[in-house]
Amino acid sequence: MHPDPTTAAEYTVDSAHTVVTFEVRRFGFLNQSGRFEGVTGRAAVDDRSQAAEFDLVIDAASVRASNGALTRIMRSDDFFDVARYPTILYSGQQVTFSNGALARIDGNLTLHGVTGPLTLVVTGFDCASPSLLVDMRCVISASGTIRRSRFDMNNLSLLVADRVKLVVRAELVATGERASTLVSP
Repeated sequence: MHPDPTTAAEYTVDSAHTVVTFEVRRFGFLNQSGRFEGVTGRAAVDDRSQAAEFDLVIDAASVRASNGALTRIMRSDDFFDVARYPTILYSGQQVTFSNGALARIDGNLTLHGVTGPLTLVVTGFDCASPSLLVDMRCVISASGTIRRSRFDMNNLSLLVADRVKLVVRAELVATGERASTLVSP
């Protein structure tokens, strides 16, 4: 289901069901993936005025790779330098709707102490009606690409590609009095 276009709602990110993943090429032909599991945030969507906000706070130390050694490298000053830069922020303020559905979020990513633009292409935004046991929930899926060099992450550039694909899969819990009326039957 999509949100009812006659209402607006605010959400909090359900950290237990939200993850940000990344994929980057290494050695020119191998894919390396990882994930951030410590994600919090908020969102607000108003279909009627076609406005939205989407803010994420990512715990950089929550990064996980395929094994312990790679996870330690990702946390080191060669990559995310979690001791100096413990938080990654995304603030999306401009949105584009297509055929009444949220299609794109333009915002800024703060990573490694540098802020730069990041566009997230929304591939899904669906909601489920609340029940007696569960609040109204929505799931958003979106992806975008950054360049490591734009965020002063140039270490090991001969081994690791500059372009990194980010994928956000966030479960959102509606807050406030509209939480039970956001979705039409």
